[in-house]
Amino acid sequence: IECGGHYARAMSSWSLLLALSGWEYDGPRQALRLTPRHTPGDFKGFFAGPEGWGSLRQSRDGASQRNELSVREGRLAVAEITLTPTAAPKRVKVESGGKTIPNNFSFNAGVVVVTLQRTAGVAAGQTLMVRLS
Repeated sequence: IECGGHYARAMSSWSLLLALSGWEYDGPRQALRLTPRHTPGDFKGFFAGPEGWGSLRQSRDGASQRNELSVREGRLAVAEITLTPTAAPKRVKVESGGKTIPNNFSFNAGVVVVTLQRTAGVAAGQTLMVRLS
């Protein structure tokens, strides 16, 4: 039973981490949601996906926002990204591996959804960056 208690505490801690980071990943849709609730203007955190893990970062400067997903091990496929900026963006730029990824975006009720025109396969050692301005 003690082993079960450790498991329950670990899962409770994991749930808290997910709640604070606002991290959600839908593997079949390759859809990522990052809506940090704790220090959203300067957020740093950890993520674990179905095929990889790494770090997350969100920073804000006025109406501009920058989100980074850095894969440390494995990989993560991303076709859609949902973020919560402070204001409606006029431009969205997505980059990975030094290349710009064409995208479309919509803003509704404080949420921006960025749809990539091609899926970004972010491998170990790479970073997916989204800039809203």
